[in-house]
Amino acid sequence: VNVEKPEHNHFIKEYQLYTRSVIISDVINGSEKRWKNLHKVWELVRNEEAFKHYIQKEIAEYLQGLSS
Repeated sequence: VNVEKPEHNHFIKEYQLYTRSVIISDVINGSEKRWKNLHKVWELVRNEEAFKHYIQKEIAEYLQGLSS
Protein backbone atom coordinates (compact mmCIF):
# COMPACT_ATOMS: atom_id res chain seq x y z
CA VAL A 1 0.00 0.00 0.00
CA ASN A 2 1.36 3.39 -0.93
CA VAL A 3 0.97 5.45 2.26
CA GLU A 4 1.69 8.63 0.32
CA LYS A 5 -1.80 8.40 -1.17
CA PRO A 6 -4.29 10.32 0.99
CA GLU A 7 -6.65 7.35 1.33
CA HIS A 8 -3.84 5.23 2.81
CA ASN A 9 -2.23 7.91 4.96
CA HIS A 10 -3.88 6.54 8.14
CA PHE A 11 -1.53 3.53 8.08
CA ILE A 12 1.37 5.76 9.11
CA LYS A 13 -0.25 6.48 12.47
CA GLU A 14 -1.90 3.07 12.94
CA TYR A 15 1.34 1.15 12.45
CA GLN A 16 3.67 3.83 13.84
CA LEU A 17 5.59 3.97 10.56
CA TYR A 18 8.58 6.24 10.10
CA THR A 19 9.72 4.66 6.83
CA ARG A 20 8.49 2.10 4.34
CA SER A 21 7.95 -1.26 5.94
CA VAL A 22 6.39 -4.71 5.73
CA ILE A 23 3.40 -5.28 7.99
CA ILE A 24 1.76 -8.63 8.72
CA SER A 25 -1.88 -8.16 9.70
CA ASP A 26 -4.59 -10.49 10.98
CA VAL A 27 -8.06 -9.33 9.95
CA ILE A 28 -11.11 -11.32 11.03
CA ASN A 29 -14.61 -10.33 9.92
CA GLY A 30 -13.30 -6.98 8.71
CA SER A 31 -11.64 -6.12 12.03
CA GLU A 32 -7.90 -6.14 12.60
CA LYS A 33 -7.04 -8.35 15.56
CA ARG A 34 -3.25 -7.99 15.59
CA TRP A 35 -0.33 -6.91 13.47
CA LYS A 36 3.45 -7.00 13.37
CA ASN A 37 5.97 -4.68 11.74
CA LEU A 38 8.91 -6.55 10.21
CA HIS A 39 11.56 -4.02 11.17
CA LYS A 40 14.57 -5.94 9.87
CA VAL A 41 13.55 -5.77 6.18
CA TRP A 42 15.81 -2.77 5.56
CA GLU A 43 18.80 -4.49 7.13
CA LEU A 44 18.35 -7.44 4.78
CA VAL A 45 17.02 -5.83 1.60
CA ARG A 46 20.35 -6.12 -0.24
CA ASN A 47 20.70 -9.82 0.61
CA GLU A 48 17.88 -11.50 -1.30
CA GLU A 49 18.28 -14.92 0.33
CA ALA A 50 18.40 -13.54 3.89
CA PHE A 51 15.49 -11.20 3.11
CA LYS A 52 13.30 -14.06 1.83
CA HIS A 53 14.25 -16.26 4.77
CA TYR A 54 13.38 -13.49 7.26
CA ILE A 55 9.98 -12.82 5.66
CA GLN A 56 9.12 -16.55 5.47
CA LYS A 57 10.24 -17.17 9.06
CA GLU A 58 8.29 -14.22 10.42
CA ILE A 59 5.12 -15.18 8.53
CA ALA A 60 5.37 -18.82 9.69
CA GLU A 61 5.83 -17.72 13.31
CA TYR A 62 2.97 -15.25 12.99
CA LEU A 63 0.65 -17.90 11.58
CA GLN A 64 1.61 -20.33 14.35
CA GLY A 65 0.38 -17.72 16.81
CA LEU A 66 -3.04 -17.92 15.19
CA SER A 67 -3.44 -21.57 16.11
CA SER A 68 -2.32 -21.11 19.72
